[in-house]
Amino acid sequence: MSDQRQAILNPVFERSPVLITLQLTDQADAPLAKVQLETVTLTLYDKRVPGEFINERDEQNVLDANGGTVSTDGVLTLVLGEDDQVLTSQGHRKEDHVVLLKWTWIAGPGPGIKEITYPLINQVQVT
Repeated sequence: MSDQRQAILNPVFERSPVLITLQLTDQADAPLAKVQLETVTLTLYDKRVPGEFINERDEQNVLDANGGTVSTDGVLTLVLGEDDQVLTSQGHRKEDHVVLLKWTWIAGPGPGIKEITYPLINQVQVT
């Protein structure tokens, strides 16, 4: 599989929606069609506090549910809404949030994994 980790450098302001698109692939980086997929899940957390999940997004189904849609050719489009873009502590000026996506497919050794990290900025502390 290609690089499982990706960092988004542009900051996101809290309560601002985020759009993520990702081609779901197998272990050889071959695109997976939607009909091949068994599960697609999302876990969202602050990098400093990996056991504390944001907006109850802990291995949540996003295969055509909960803000996620998958096209017939296996492209995941995920919308993280205002409730997903909250700081775990208002005392922080910035937090690094992690979107952990996992997917399984028919007859695959899986899971596929993609970890996307981005800076979330506290609007109250921005001057």
